Amino acid sequence: MDLGRWYVRFETAWLLKAKGFNEYCEWGYIDTGEVMALKGSMIGMNNKAMYSNFCTAPLQSEVLRWLDTKSIFISVSPVFEFNEDREDYLELQGFSYYISYYPNGILDLTDIGDCNVYPTREDALENGILCVLKSTLI
Repeated sequence: MDLGRWYVRFETAWLLKAKGFNEYCEWGYIDTGEVMALKGSMIGMNNKAMYSNFCTAPLQSEVLRWLDTKSIFISVSPVFEFNEDREDYLELQGFSYYISYYPNGILDLTDIGDCNVYPTREDALENGILCVLKSTLI
């Protein structure tokens, strides 16, 4: 895999397949957790074209675009805390995600998610995607 781009993790990829994600992807997972290149393979590049023991491994950004079509939006924000030594100085603690759901263009205030702080933006986003997939929104 190209490590310069953020692909979803194994568990997330299988949940996406179960929820109907069927976009073309260059990488995939075998049910044993191994990663395989799909581009140029005989398997296919989307979940419907694959055998049951394969699933696609999309980029996090591709999943966000797919969720957008379902009126689900995930945003990630930095979390700061005042430094005890200097009240005018904020210290980055990590990142947190927020999920917005707009069925029919109206904000649904369904409370899903957590208040955890994650060390990286990508970790927060991955957990936000997992939260949506484990919810009843899709």
